[in-house]
Amino acid sequence: MRELKGKITTYILVFFLLLTACVQENDSSVAATSSNENITLTPKSVSVREPIEGTASLEEMIAQSLNNIYSVSIRDSLKIQERVKEDDITFSSFTFSHHDIIYYGVTSAWENDSKWFKLSMNVYKNFEDQPASIIKFSGEAMLPNQNKRKQSYQMIYGYLNNKDIKRVIVRYKGGKISVIQIGQNQKVYMDYNLIPQEVLDVQLQDEKGKVILKEE
Repeated sequence: MRELKGKITTYILVFFLLLTACVQENDSSVAATSSNENITLTPKSVSVREPIEGTASLEEMIAQSLNNIYSVSIRDSLKIQERVKEDDITFSSFTFSHHDIIYYGVTSAWENDSKWFKLSMNVYKNFEDQPASIIKFSGEAMLPNQNKRKQSYQMIYGYLNNKDIKRVIVRYKGGKISVIQIGQNQKVYMDYNLIPQEVLDVQLQDEKGKVILKEE
């Protein structure tokens, strides 16, 4: 009889602990949801790997990729700011708006038989109270072709809020210097490399050479 009472007591204790754990888990999920209320662009919580399919245009590739990641439809507001082809890789910068907030980003892509394939993508929210931003983005991607060739990439880019910024200078270790002249209505600047290099500093200057923003 004592042994039976002991088992019953044990079962009740285990049930109580499991019930407490469930309540704590529900409480933590509510807190997490509450803390993310101000986030306007949040990636999907579930990632499903699907067969890679090319798109008919670079714009369609970007819009489809953003919809797959963030569940947003931004095709009408999407603008390609710049596109440059280096070997068989196309680097591009773009902007779009969502809930009246401006976002900007860069992507590297591979085109084959009039189809576009995304290799990498990076997106940031614009903060209007900052003169500009400096973002360094690099990595390695696998080309979706029969050779399965790996392709490295590096992009230094940012959004320009200060209209006085007329020039961006990127200095690399080894002596390479990229000078990017900013157009009249240009909002996003971008520098790129197929082989990543160490960045010494990035300077955003006005037309007289005064440094408005610098990052080492």
